[in-house]
Amino acid sequence: MAPTIIITRPERQSRAFANALEAAHGASLPILIAPLMRIDPVAPATPIGPARHVIFTSANAVAQVARLGIDMDATAWCVGDQTAEAAEHAGFELTNAKGNSADLIAQIIAARPIGPMIHLRGAHTTGGVAETLRGAGLDCSETVVYAQSSCPPSPKLRAALAGDTPVIAPLFSPRSARLFAESLPIRAPITVVAISDAVAQAANQIRSIDVILSNFPDKTAMIAATMRAFTGQCGRKTP
Repeated sequence: MAPTIIITRPERQSRAFANALEAAHGASLPILIAPLMRIDPVAPATPIGPARHVIFTSANAVAQVARLGIDMDATAWCVGDQTAEAAEHAGFELTNAKGNSADLIAQIIAARPIGPMIHLRGAHTTGGVAETLRGAGLDCSETVVYAQSSCPPSPKLRAALAGDTPVIAPLFSPRSARLFAESLPIRAPITVVAISDAVAQAANQIRSIDVILSNFPDKTAMIAATMRAFTGQCGRKTP
């Protein structure tokens, strides 16, 4: 039985990931886009001062740059390929850590850039980027510029999770895993594709699941892991 791939990221990211999965597969897939979060701009609590370096741990923060009046001559420090692609498209000169927030922190500490830095981030985040950099003696502030607001599960999502058809759920953050687990009564057999150990641990709240851990915390590895899960489910014999 072919499983349904359920993507619960915010709408824009969900559609982009769905398109990437189908491109990798070379054909259409049984995909349900059912966001459990949306991205809402947030007005900074204090004015954003001049910064020579801007830290991005999400492409969602890059999307807020135009309205915030950020100096485009600043160097962008990006956590991974998707964020770097967004920053490059916005016009930044950038450095790409090609990993997670810990990799980005290590890269910045090793480089010890001169001048003030600012981390533009969401209301819900992990990693303590600015705090860690300040602890290393760097001049780094942080500002919340968007919120990841939760959305109620759609009727289609409820129906899919209450059915018998296997479900594959690629999850990209611990919060998305918690929202998936806490918001929904689940009957369908679930395979979670987790981008990190932290996401896999958060997904443990979901009953009766298999967990596949992405080989690397980026979009390319998540596509590969999701397709492995899909192929594996298609190859299973139903009782």
